[in-house]
Order: sequence, then C-alpha cells, then structure tokens
Amino acid sequence: MTDKPRVVASRWATPFENVDSDRLHLLRVTYPSEAFVSYANGPHYDFSEFTEMHDECEIIVFNEEDGTVYRIQSDANTIRIHDEHDLEQVDQWADETGSSTYRLIGSELHRTVSGFMNGDRPSYLLVTGNDCVEFLSLNDPQIEVVGKIEDTRTSFH
Repeated sequence: MTDKPRVVASRWATPFENVDSDRLHLLRVTYPSEAFVSYANGPHYDFSEFTEMHDECEIIVFNEEDGTVYRIQSDANTIRIHDEHDLEQVDQWADETGSSTYRLIGSELHRTVSGFMNGDRPSYLLVTGNDCVEFLSLNDPQIEVVGKIEDTRTSFH
C-alpha cells in the first residue's frame, strides 16, 4: 500500500478569497495560445489566422458580493479546470486558507511534467460554486479590477 503524497495548503491573498464560492463566478479562462506547430525536418502548420494571440493566462471572475469583475493574469504554463467537487480536501483546508482561493504544494498537478519543471512553486486555485481553476505559474498572479456590475433586475416597488 502506498501513501498519497501530502498536500499542503496556504493562503493566496486575493480581494475575493473569503467570498462564498457560490457567489463567485468563473466567466472566462484564456490559455496562452500558439500560432503554429512546426517539426524539425518536417511539416509546419501556421494557424495564426484562426487563433487570437494571448501571451498570458487570463482568468475573469465575477464577485457577486461586491459586484466586481476581476482579471487574474499569470504566466501559467499548466492549467486545468475541473468540477470543484473533485477536490474533497477543500473543506479540511478551510481554516488555513480563504474559502475561494488558496495555494497548494503537492497536488496532482505537481505530479505532471509541467509540475516537475516548476519545482516547488505552488499551484493556485480559484474555487467557484461550479468550477475550480488550478494553475502553475513561475510568478505570482496579478489581479486587477475590470469593472463593476449592478443588478439589472427591474424592481416593482
């Protein structure tokens, strides 16, 4: 019988780290794109006309509690999106981290080739009510406010 590797959680300070995950919404994830595939002494495929060039990973989220849309940018070279229910440990880390953002060392993503290449850098997790984005990046992600959104429901007072 083999023991599972120990996963260590730590705080990832964000403006929305303590927002209830059901009130945080993942709007878009943009992964760095490629414009071509080329092989040594072989074919070269240029598909730049079909893709928009993005040099960085960009994640857009909406915080329902304060009506703010945020952009998270990073130099992520490994990213995955999965159902947040795949993370059974989330509840046990609640005391050590925020409820919707945290960093991990030793997650399954660290056991990939990209994870190995990143060494002991943490993966960053953003947990919403429906999804979880986990990514590895060389530097700390940058977070900025994109704008505010108000409830546009018609009121019948």
